[in-house]
Amino acid sequence: MSSSPATAAVRSLRRRLTAVAVLVLAVVLVVAGVVLVGVQRRQLEDRVDDRLRARADEVQVLLDQGFTPPLVIDEDEQEDRAAQVVTREGQIVAATVNVSTADPIADMPAGGDDERFRTVDKLVIDDDPFRVLSRRTDFGPTGSAIHVAETVDVVDESVNTLVRSLAFAVPAVLLMLAWLTWWLTGRAVRPVEEAAIRQARFVSDASHELRSPLTRLRTRLEVDLAHSDGVDLRDTAAAALDESRAVEHLVDDLLHLARSDGVPDRARWTVFDLDDIVLGEARATATHGDRVDTSRVSGAVVRGDRAELARMVRNLVDNAARHAETSVVIALGDVGRSVMLTVDDDGPGIAADQRTHVFERFTRLDEARSRTRGGAGLGLSIARDIVVRHGGTVEIDDAPIGGARLRVVLPQPRDSAAR
Repeated sequence: MSSSPATAAVRSLRRRLTAVAVLVLAVVLVVAGVVLVGVQRRQLEDRVDDRLRARADEVQVLLDQGFTPPLVIDEDEQEDRAAQVVTREGQIVAATVNVSTADPIADMPAGGDDERFRTVDKLVIDDDPFRVLSRRTDFGPTGSAIHVAETVDVVDESVNTLVRSLAFAVPAVLLMLAWLTWWLTGRAVRPVEEAAIRQARFVSDASHELRSPLTRLRTRLEVDLAHSDGVDLRDTAAAALDESRAVEHLVDDLLHLARSDGVPDRARWTVFDLDDIVLGEARATATHGDRVDTSRVSGAVVRGDRAELARMVRNLVDNAARHAETSVVIALGDVGRSVMLTVDDDGPGIAADQRTHVFERFTRLDEARSRTRGGAGLGLSIARDIVVRHGGTVEIDDAPIGGARLRVVLPQPRDSAAR
């Protein structure tokens, strides 16, 4: 039953939900990672740019103080930083030692720009990428440019470290989310899956139960038609009538189950005497030849759906009459703030290990309990559902007369006199 289409659909939904959640988070994490890497690179480059501006300011101060070319600007970091002062004609008038004999490391800022930043792949002093600031200055007859540079290998290393961390963290988070989503959706859809299994089982059982009387009826008709000589049409009609009644009763039960799976319609509830229903069902059962003792039935008021509670009583009495050897004993009365109904029979009883299962749908007892062909196994299930919907309980015990006792306890109305 677990491989039914309904169950497969539920599991497919679980897979789709997990896949969608992982895909959405993957997109979010990738976008967030790209943004984070970009922001970190921009912040680190901004710090480098700030240092380059400060260094260009220092060079400008030297020039303003009467720096006379071609003196060399004093710099210690020979591989990480460099500086030059280059005239408009391209002559290096001052420079750090590491670029004092090299060509200009950058061009004069173009157009009306006073300064310009750019990143170059390498300089003569090192093969690492460098950030370069070029700033116009009025030093010299025709003006000059101050070029200062600093390696950005630390920036690249920091960004690469972040990328490697994200490359490990993102898949790990996705795997964790996939497991968590699969587990959570499993918990969420488990009731739906269980309901789908129950529904599929219910449809299968209902189909089987409907097929049985129809098959018996068709077989009887086919046999009688094949051997029409000597066939008693009254017997055939009586047999057909019995089977049609069985189908009708089963259809009624199935319709009741379909309607009762929702929220109880309390608008239909009224306060009434349950003993009137009990005595009426007892009389109806007694007309079929069963001995029914109602001497212990006393007045009892309940609140609920009169038709549903009547069906509950009918199912319990019919069940007892079907399995009784000689008699059925019904008792009804108030017990504290509750109403108790007991239906006893003197049949073979119900074994303790079967007393829970008999309330399941389409459950039949063993042959010792079913000495005659019973119904579809829905009577007690429907009775239990009705009792539970009315806030009561139903239990099975041993009857004093030797068979089974079905005990129903229902709450009394708060104001039993208000009717």
